[in-house]
Amino acid sequence: MPITDIHTSDSPITVTGRSGNAPADLKVGVNITHTFRGDLDIGLVAPDGTYYLLEEIPNDDSADNVVKTYTVNVSSEVANGTWKLRVNDRGAGDTGTIVSWSMTFPSGSTAPPPSGPISIEAEASGNTLAGGTWIDTACTVCSGGAKVRSVGGAASRYVTINNVYSSTTRDATVTIHYLLSGTRDFYISVNGSAGQRVTLTGSSFSTVATRTLTLRLNAGANSIKFYNDTAYSPDLDKITVS
Repeated sequence: MPITDIHTSDSPITVTGRSGNAPADLKVGVNITHTFRGDLDIGLVAPDGTYYLLEEIPNDDSADNVVKTYTVNVSSEVANGTWKLRVNDRGAGDTGTIVSWSMTFPSGSTAPPPSGPISIEAEASGNTLAGGTWIDTACTVCSGGAKVRSVGGAASRYVTINNVYSSTTRDATVTIHYLLSGTRDFYISVNGSAGQRVTLTGSSFSTVATRTLTLRLNAGANSIKFYNDTAYSPDLDKITVS
């Protein structure tokens, strides 16, 4: 879910199968990328429209991203229904993305993540960038204005996209957004499984290309590793899961 300048973004989660009211100590986990988090107010909207402020980040906080868990008393609210994470961008010049969020009830059960396609930037702060891979923030054609470069060429240089949520165990449609001039390979491993070789072609490192494939995801959080132990891989912009 994009966070654009001076705009309010809502990301929904629908809770079903719970009796009674929500708890007094609901845990709300958020993973938000943003280039100036001092622009942001973060809140939770209950199914009846009641707004609960989770954090008003100080205007002078110039750091990137918000990855944390809030505790909020929503015991006056019915648990079932559509809840929304609301992110209000108060300032101009910086943007971001709601990468993922969750609601965890005291029993430890977690509400399902937002339905529909999930888009995760390669450079998102919750991912693992290892061994000299680096974020190029000058990619004007990339969805978040950045891409990850120098993937592959050694076993130590890889990107793992973490917290790819699925409501059930299923064969998911995953689209890779990449940049490349010529032909190179990614090896893709889901949750530590044997790598699947994917050969990609592209016209330019300044043009985003896509490749869609099917990957087996488990119910809950998954990790998808992109690597090539012996040769360089394409630059990675993002993935979309549907």
